[in-house]
Amino acid sequence: MKKLFNYGISAINLNSMKDRFFSLNIRTESALHYLLISLITLILILLLKQKPSIWFDEYFWGIAYQDAPNLTTFLQLVGTQGPEVAPLYLSIMYTAIKLFHLSPEIFRYFSFIASIATILFTYKLFKIFFPPFISFIMSLIPAIIPTFLWYSMLLRPHALAFCLSMCSLYLFFSIIKNETDTSQFKQLLLLIIVNGLLILTYYIYVWLVFF
Repeated sequence: MKKLFNYGISAINLNSMKDRFFSLNIRTESALHYLLISLITLILILLLKQKPSIWFDEYFWGIAYQDAPNLTTFLQLVGTQGPEVAPLYLSIMYTAIKLFHLSPEIFRYFSFIASIATILFTYKLFKIFFPPFISFIMSLIPAIIPTFLWYSMLLRPHALAFCLSMCSLYLFFSIIKNETDTSQFKQLLLLIIVNGLLILTYYIYVWLVFF
């Protein structure tokens, strides 16, 4: 308990030091935080990114079946890999690679973008409970986790699923906090849509939706 108390005091002091030396309005501060989070996350992913190649397990998540004549056949072939295979990410990947003639290595940047969005939603989630500067520092913690960075580079649905999960949590707690807000219905509708997309991205995340 004493250590936890000390951490809390340190966080408060850190936030007060920021207010003393940096006087930015709320909108400018948030925009700066969004920019820094995006740049830091992208730099970390690129630093750990390996040379262009298709990793072994990525073949079985769709790359091996890109020659399928149509999307339906493609999804059927990939679906043989397991019951958790959901169609949303795979449909996006097939369309981008097959119809727009993107290479798998170029499409890998889709996962980069989804991973950056994941950290941005993490920041927005923390802002519900903490001051902006503390939320900024705390949101960078997931960005340095090796597992997160690993999945941020894969041609698999995990990065998109992480992004939708954090978006879902953010909307959920926003609705709880702003019970009297007139925009609550819009947030609830958006939450339902995001949860639907989440299930279509990775069936395993159905636990989060019903939680």
